Amino acid sequence: MLSGVALAADPVALLQGPTDAVTTLDLEAASHRLPLASRQALMSRPDVIQKQAEDLYVRRELAAEARRDGLDRDPIVVALIQQSSERILSEARLVEIDLANLPSAADARKAAREIYDLDPKRWQTPEQFRASHILVARTTDPADDRERAEKLLAELKAGAAFEDVARSQSADTASGSKGGDLGWFGPGQMVKEFEEAVRKLEAPGALSNIVETRFGLHLIRLTEKRPGGTRSFEEVEPDLIRQVQAQAQAAARESKLKELLSGARVDADAIAKFASDFSKP
Repeated sequence: MLSGVALAADPVALLQGPTDAVTTLDLEAASHRLPLASRQALMSRPDVIQKQAEDLYVRRELAAEARRDGLDRDPIVVALIQQSSERILSEARLVEIDLANLPSAADARKAAREIYDLDPKRWQTPEQFRASHILVARTTDPADDRERAEKLLAELKAGAAFEDVARSQSADTASGSKGGDLGWFGPGQMVKEFEEAVRKLEAPGALSNIVETRFGLHLIRLTEKRPGGTRSFEEVEPDLIRQVQAQAQAAARESKLKELLSGARVDADAIAKFASDFSKP
């Protein structure tokens, strides 16, 4: 069963037109076109429901007009309708295959543990830092550049708020708009001079002297340090279980694909002729 919610025995009309209605069953079916991760959040919003209902109603009315005008008998339209039906049914069948090949909780956890134990280095995490900076861009006058940087450093040491100075003075406008915040980073993610300066800062809130890199002159403030270590199995278990499940289901789909294609025959000559005919103006 594909239904994600308990539906009433008789679907309720959400939008009523002169000749037709869009019901709760229609919206439940439409919800399956949305990504699973965002489906519940979107379908619990009345504005989204109304827009979906309106779209379905307009599409249904246009389809009725198309049938009235005979478009449903056009050979290309007939083929497209068949392909659309086949796509929906095949996707429903794949859901069944996925569910039938979902490993049990015990088997999934056992496989996840085996993946974890196979490569211990994979779970090692380096020391990480979070810092903010104010960038003074280089100009043709290095002495003036340093003077500007020293002036800003003096303001910070005198008690000016780092975030305010970053927003108003930093040449790095992307981080400047966030008060200079660069987020978390690890070894090798920043240029050598910048990383070395951050490593020398001991406690959160510590301020560097002027640091020169190819990007310009930086004033750096340490926000937080996160020590390196090894992620525990319990920490990574949910991700590994999802990996195990996805691999099992992908293998089942691949097996089904090979099974279905084993009885099919490709006519290379017919394909070549079709491609040739299609390329003609």
